[in-house]
Amino acid sequence: MKKIALMIVATAFLTACGKSAEEVHTVDWFKQAENKAVLEDTVKACKNDPGTLGKTPNCINAKEAQRQIFREEMSKAVWDTYKK
Repeated sequence: MKKIALMIVATAFLTACGKSAEEVHTVDWFKQAENKAVLEDTVKACKNDPGTLGKTPNCINAKEAQRQIFREEMSKAVWDTYKK
């Protein structure tokens, strides 16, 4: 009985240690100007190790934020050109 209890405690401990304590940021958070450096660092890390990080929430959110920022900038550039 003691062995089973010890195995359960050890499994729970190892499971808890394996989980990342990294804070997950939203797309809107990444899009804020004051978080630009974190966005760039996150996307760089995700591109450098897509096998490990590619499907993590921060990589997905950072890539989406980068895509939205690019789309908004291109839309504004086209609109500004059209207004001239």
